[in-house]
Amino acid sequence: LYWKEASATDYDTIQVTGDPTAILSNLNPNTAYNAYVVLDCGADGFSDPSQVISFNTLCTTVTTFPWTEGFEAGINCWSQEIITGTSNWVVNTSNPHSGTNKAYFTWTIGAKAKLISPLLDISILTTPYISFWHMQEDWSGDQDELKVFYRVSPDSSWVQLLHYTSSITAYQFDSIALPDPTSTYQIAFEGFGNNGNGINLDDITVYDPSGITCTPPTNLTSVPSYVSATISWTPGDAENSWEVRLGTDGDIQTATTNTNYPLTDLAANTEYTVYVRANCGTTYSAWVSHTFTTLAGTAAPVVTTGQPTGISQFEASMVHTY
Repeated sequence: LYWKEASATDYDTIQVTGDPTAILSNLNPNTAYNAYVVLDCGADGFSDPSQVISFNTLCTTVTTFPWTEGFEAGINCWSQEIITGTSNWVVNTSNPHSGTNKAYFTWTIGAKAKLISPLLDISILTTPYISFWHMQEDWSGDQDELKVFYRVSPDSSWVQLLHYTSSITAYQFDSIALPDPTSTYQIAFEGFGNNGNGINLDDITVYDPSGITCTPPTNLTSVPSYVSATISWTPGDAENSWEVRLGTDGDIQTATTNTNYPLTDLAANTEYTVYVRANCGTTYSAWVSHTFTTLAGTAAPVVTTGQPTGISQFEASMVHTY
């Protein structure tokens, strides 16, 4: 068996007898290797070489945080799982959020694949979070979708954290707490192609927000009605802009100056969770949440009276709209 690092000039060799299996030890993590086999036929000499195979060793578990992935060195530390179709995530240099590279998932209709992080030992973090920048512009109404998952070990089931289904025409920053931290944690970004403009992903960071200087708002309260609610909060510091999101996959709205925001088009007697975070100019705080339930029943109708018609000395016609 001949083997070497892909960047090396000379091959090393080991002799294999009996079972045609060999274990290569003491390799370097996240490194490309080449290998091929030659059969020793004894008195008849050696066979021609087999085809050369290439493989990449896995990355070591990430233990230093904040950890940021901008895909400047490619996606070697990430694995992929193709769910439908044949498309996967690739490194792309067109319009990254920063640097020269980004991860990109094709718009091919029906294609679906997960981009899976290396192992993360987030058990050492007090309040682990993940943040990332992403964009998924539609194409004449056709929309690609992005989901974010986590799992506590490589052999456990995936759990969904976020789902983006609407058009995002410029890079959007988002973050979310990572539940159930372990020493063998993984994150996955699942792209679904549906003839949009593709999914762009860049500058992923796993971190502990306790080290962030942008303080989250506090004292979230709500005044719910039947089909609406007003959310209020106390600023965490001197910020004067906040982002508000209804549910983990709701569209992000901006609130400025006032420390309250109206939520409309809700359903009566329904529980909702709203998320708010501070915008400190150069960074965002962690999301904080508040759960409320809209009132039961039906909102009182709004009655509108139009201008009277058919006016005479003794009568007039009035029209009321409900």
